[in-house]
Amino acid sequence: MFLAGLILLPVILRWVTAVQHPEVTEYYWFFRIFRSPFHVSFDGLAVGVFCAFLYRDRAVLSDATRSFWARRLFWLSAALLIWQLFFGELLDHFGWYQKILQPLILSLGFGGLLLSVACGGAKGCFLRSHWLLIIARISYPLYLIHIAFVPLALVLSGITFGTGWSEVLQYFSIYLALSMVAGFLLHFSVEKPFLVLKDLIWKPINPATFTGELEALH
Repeated sequence: MFLAGLILLPVILRWVTAVQHPEVTEYYWFFRIFRSPFHVSFDGLAVGVFCAFLYRDRAVLSDATRSFWARRLFWLSAALLIWQLFFGELLDHFGWYQKILQPLILSLGFGGLLLSVACGGAKGCFLRSHWLLIIARISYPLYLIHIAFVPLALVLSGITFGTGWSEVLQYFSIYLALSMVAGFLLHFSVEKPFLVLKDLIWKPINPATFTGELEALH
């Protein structure tokens, strides 16, 4: 219940913000007021934590039941994202839906997709390919650092507005190469050492063992 309330909290805060700022119709102010402040945009973080708890407790369901629900969650989440990303407006218009509900819908769609794949609901799907594990390993450092390479990639590619597809492809090739290399460097030099240190200092509690110890105390 607490996590459900945490997921809904930014929706409520965005509604309050939308009431206070009904004049926002341009992306610049939309980003500054509705997307940039953490307290109105942590839907994805809250949904991710909720998915982590569900994945931790997945053993309460049998393999068959878990696979049954995971498959349906996969297709439901995929349909939701396809509808939102390809058949709905993302940045063309900033009405009440875009300001209040759209971030939650996207978070639920991606969260459901992640949880379903982790629980075996997408067997044979490219999302379970081993090569995607490489991108998954550096996804967070890549998220942190990718924007910093946009100006450099623009300069190196020499791209200007109105150029052809070859220049655009050249820009994206340079941009992706720079971002991926930087993501790997950040992962191995900063993220991974601290993850190893975290595992040495803090050892996760086994829920079954913890439950047994509580029963023994009673």
